[in-house]
Amino acid sequence: MDSNGHIVNEWKEFIQSCDEIFLTNKANKGLYKRALKDIDNGITVAAEQQEEELVCHLSDETVCSFTLGLTDFTCSCPSKKICKHVLIAMISLQQVIAGEDSEKATEEVGDFTWVLEYDLEEIRKKLTDKQFHDIVFRAKFGIQATIEEQENLTIDFGEMNEKVRFSSNPSWSWTVCSCKEQEFCIHRAEAMIHYQLFKDVLNVQQLEQSRARKISNDAIQEVQNLLQEIAVTGLTKLPFTISHRIERLAVFCHSEQMPRLEKQLRSLSTLLSKYLLKNASVSQRSIRQLMTKIYLMTQALQHSASQSLKEKLIGEHQTTYTDIQNLHLIGVGAKCWQTSSGYEGITAYFFNESKQCWFTYSAMQPTYYSGQASLKSVQSFYKKKVNWDMSASLEDLSRHTFTLQRCKINEQYRLSSSEQTTGTIDARTNVSDVRFGSCSFDNWEALRNFYETHHSYQLVEDNQEGNLFFFDVHAWGDSEFNDVTQTLRIPIYDKNEERLIVSIAYNQETKYLIKVFERLTRKNRLHHALLGKLYKVDGEYRVEPITLYSPDGEITNITLD
Repeated sequence: MDSNGHIVNEWKEFIQSCDEIFLTNKANKGLYKRALKDIDNGITVAAEQQEEELVCHLSDETVCSFTLGLTDFTCSCPSKKICKHVLIAMISLQQVIAGEDSEKATEEVGDFTWVLEYDLEEIRKKLTDKQFHDIVFRAKFGIQATIEEQENLTIDFGEMNEKVRFSSNPSWSWTVCSCKEQEFCIHRAEAMIHYQLFKDVLNVQQLEQSRARKISNDAIQEVQNLLQEIAVTGLTKLPFTISHRIERLAVFCHSEQMPRLEKQLRSLSTLLSKYLLKNASVSQRSIRQLMTKIYLMTQALQHSASQSLKEKLIGEHQTTYTDIQNLHLIGVGAKCWQTSSGYEGITAYFFNESKQCWFTYSAMQPTYYSGQASLKSVQSFYKKKVNWDMSASLEDLSRHTFTLQRCKINEQYRLSSSEQTTGTIDARTNVSDVRFGSCSFDNWEALRNFYETHHSYQLVEDNQEGNLFFFDVHAWGDSEFNDVTQTLRIPIYDKNEERLIVSIAYNQETKYLIKVFERLTRKNRLHHALLGKLYKVDGEYRVEPITLYSPDGEITNITLD
């Protein structure tokens, strides 16, 4: 206080910043309301500054004191924590300041330059790798936040129930976070980064470049040596033991924390095994393409200047999931699958209209140690209830719209099975009402142009469902089974009579499906709405069918129903 009894600037700034958010964060909501009630009942406060603290005498004869930032406090009552008397003192002093400033016409905006100038590397050092990864991912995903610049800077992350407030003072004790952490925390870090993005001091590309992981040069060199040896020897002269050598190298890549190379090597091993067994579905071209892709990956890991690309090429052993805001999803289908890298499972497909993109949920298990895939176990994934506190299976979700709260997704927009996520079923999916935007086509020429523009050759896909489309089919042609390649081919036509080929490869899981398609084609009973994946193979566009939609709204997941 000065000689006239007014609160001096330093203390005035701090007390003004101690609003309801700050005080309930330091104490709790109930205690704050009790303090307000006592003030309304007539309790008064007299304050005086003594060295580094402000001493407050309450009219009920209680005496309390506190320092700037409320880092230290005392009270004559028995409480060892912040009590109602400290809150009464703070609120009363705020009312005094409000009276002194009542003649001011406008409210001044605080100076938050320190938030903008806070070094990104310093923020990163205070966080774990997972925490920083989550912040970068949410920034790329486009997480929504409300920013208010007044006397204090408030950043509210809305549905994530996280709110951070900064004052003009750069001390962490003057900041407030809804998590009640008194010092630096991940929410303060994310709020600072979000504010820097908002003010164009920082961009998402710079965020991505700031991430870095170790790259194993030994693993890269071993992979390059093996690929060169295969190229020199020639595919036709390779021994059958080559698959075992590739598997051992895949294990080495696993131990060297290079999971994407590991997966690609397992795929190469499977392709070579089939090729050496004279399997007609595997061509020399497909093997060379995969070998080229793997070699280019190793070159990019060694020489690329893009840290973001290197992160994607390193990959993850177990995918990292990140908390995001609530999601409204539309279930549109599901399929079972088995990969050449040694996994089987089910993937359900969902669409989000606001972001105009696909989300997926997968249930899977490895097969590269157990051998044959089990269709029965895959079907059990389809019928089993999901972990989102809702009475629904993947079969149900693939046919309904639903909302998830506190959900988690990975970089490919795959949903986590986290039990922290809760969900509610909204209604049965009606695909005719869904606004698919650029994910739906009834003109194959436009589709091909879109695919060529957006799906040029990439070492890694940002979203693994980028080739998933809703096809509005004008007419189906006659089916034909190719005995050499062991695939069923069915032409589909748009309204301009342009043609695409629906292709189904024969295996133990699809042999009955192929018979069904042949029968439906003969009887002209195939529906005109189709969900599928588009591929370009040997210059020809082919569609892998996933789900059929009937005019009455029935959804048929063709590999599961």
